[in-house]
Amino acid sequence: MQLVGPDLGKLRRSLIDKRFSVPTALRVLQQTLRRLEVLHDAGWLCRDVKAPNFAIGIGNESSVIYMLDFGFARKYKEANGEIIPPRSAAALLGTFQYTPLASHNHKDQAPKDDLESWFYMAAELLKGPLPWCKIDGHKEHEKIAVQKKLIRRERRAEFMEGMPSEFDRILTTIDSMGFFDRPPYTLFQSLIEQAAKKLRITLREPFDWQQNARVLKKAEFVGELGESNLASMKMGEEEDETDSSIDTTPIDIGT
Repeated sequence: MQLVGPDLGKLRRSLIDKRFSVPTALRVLQQTLRRLEVLHDAGWLCRDVKAPNFAIGIGNESSVIYMLDFGFARKYKEANGEIIPPRSAAALLGTFQYTPLASHNHKDQAPKDDLESWFYMAAELLKGPLPWCKIDGHKEHEKIAVQKKLIRRERRAEFMEGMPSEFDRILTTIDSMGFFDRPPYTLFQSLIEQAAKKLRITLREPFDWQQNARVLKKAEFVGELGESNLASMKMGEEEDETDSSIDTTPIDIGT
């Protein structure tokens, strides 16, 4: 079994301003994007992409980010590579702060939806808590969905403030994709590199937790936040849609 250190959520919340430095955030986003690409190419969706589901390695491996917790993972491609068509309706699942709009609308998720959740995580790592973080998703997930729609319209400029401009293009690209489309991972990686170049950032700088050992120590005492949720379309009814055959042991996919 692979032992890992603190997850990205706890590390972020251990910092005074509750966000990573831009160099650390961009490096983290590069690695997490690679993990998702490998997972998708293997024919699986995560359906619960969020900072707490990525953790750093221990000791000399503190530069490596591991993906963990595949409890909501679902196969979306057949062995021959054919994409499984979407069902007529699907459970709302994931973690409300990061849940893609498709899931809010009880639609089946696709690779683009994992990338939408990854984008919300990117905003959180770069800027701090998301605008809808204090809304109780168990009671008012519709309000969270409304907020996510607003950042695509009248509140877009406000939401993008504090993020490299390249992330505006990333969101536009994600929103333009269809269910059967393969995300342009290479484009997104190049946009991250472009953002770093414009900001004169070297993507080889030590991570925040490597520059300040107190961040790691504090992360040990940070509590859990943002549990995953699974709810059917009937209010108050839970639906077991997880795959018990999935090994949830932390793995490093595509370092």
